[in-house]
Amino acid sequence: MKKILLVIAMLIIAAPVLATVSVTATDKGSGVVEVRYNCSAAEKVRAFALDITVDNGLVINNIRDFNTGESNKPGGGYGIFPGRFADHINASSPNWADTNYNPVAPVDDSNARTGLGTASITVELGTLYVGPNSPGVSGLLFKLDVNTNSGAHDGNLAIVLNGTRGGIVLEDGNLAPSPVLTGTKVILQSCVTPLPEVGSARATAEGAWTGQGFTLCGTAVVDCVNLDKIITQDSDCCSLPYCIRYTYGIAPTVPNVVGGPRAAAVSALTNLGFVIGTDVNVPGDGVMAVGNVYAQNPAAGTPGCGTTVTLSVVSYPIKYMTVTNSLYVNWQLASRPQCWAYPRQCHGDADGKKQGTWVSNPDLVILKSAVTKVDSLIPTGGRCADFDHKKQGTWISNPDLAILKAYVTKADSLVPLCGDTSTTADPNYWYFCLPVSTPATTCPAGQYCAPAGICPNTP
Repeated sequence: MKKILLVIAMLIIAAPVLATVSVTATDKGSGVVEVRYNCSAAEKVRAFALDITVDNGLVINNIRDFNTGESNKPGGGYGIFPGRFADHINASSPNWADTNYNPVAPVDDSNARTGLGTASITVELGTLYVGPNSPGVSGLLFKLDVNTNSGAHDGNLAIVLNGTRGGIVLEDGNLAPSPVLTGTKVILQSCVTPLPEVGSARATAEGAWTGQGFTLCGTAVVDCVNLDKIITQDSDCCSLPYCIRYTYGIAPTVPNVVGGPRAAAVSALTNLGFVIGTDVNVPGDGVMAVGNVYAQNPAAGTPGCGTTVTLSVVSYPIKYMTVTNSLYVNWQLASRPQCWAYPRQCHGDADGKKQGTWVSNPDLVILKSAVTKVDSLIPTGGRCADFDHKKQGTWISNPDLAILKAYVTKADSLVPLCGDTSTTADPNYWYFCLPVSTPATTCPAGQYCAPAGICPNTP
């Protein structure tokens, strides 16, 4: 920090010596202006404070290619910027890569010009070199990007000393006598107004604009009404890099909604304009929660506008009944156990898994953990061994053991799905919900169900 204070102190000392310093701006084309310095005597420059202005509608948009840091090695350049140092650099552990740290003096500093994005800036550059580690008697200070916010494209760039902020200070702290400051003519390409193409096919519009010499800077926007058509275009043809900015419509892609709640899936799909088809209800698999989306068609990533998406929703195979001791009533009394939806649960499959066979020793273990226990003592998962879906003294009792014994270790063909699909009188008939006014629809494996979301036993 002491070094910084030394440089700032030098900026206010003014005793002329014999040395000639020049600062020269050169138009490099396409709105790029290069600013270089040169010192003709052995005396070297310690700091610069300059005002740079452009006219005729030109704007200084950017400054780049400058050095940063203490410049404590040969050729290190001018990397100390007094106007921004205190706000952006920690002297004990400086981060010279801070993008806000640049030579342009803040506009609220004393006698600073209006800043980037306008026609006038003040730049301040210093160096903290010691001994031979000087920036050199000549070199690049920085480059400027100049463009226009109006129709005029040719203009002039001028450089003058900012005396309030120090001007040009030499190595010994004296002001450089009679420095030579040379501006430049800035020539930008002639303004070309892009053809109006809103509503046109994208390929047609892009061909027209590239034919005019524009670079394409398009952005895709989900918009089926204007599918692959131009929605908006920016007619500012004078900003670097002379690109035509526009938006065009694209088809949305089907999002992945598998695994989440049906309501969230419907919201995600309809927000993108997709149509929700009639659900396919799928029995619970023991993994996915009831009411969640088990599968979707078409698959995620499929593009389309207004495409119908069919959801397979995990549901319960419980027929709505009000009869005392009915499957539905008992299911409610038993706190709606999901495992009662396992396709072979009523035949002794308590865990919903095929472990050698569908009904095996793990199912017996579950039954033993809960048999003859009162409600409050039934362990988690114990109700899955209630194969007859009835409370006969206790929820899990001898009739459930008898069912398990009848099917344990039997081959698949001897452990059928629960429910007789030939008669609706069977209490295990696979109704996923009550078809109040909507006809039942055919579900996988010959079972029957009604659409999710319309029945009292559907989450």
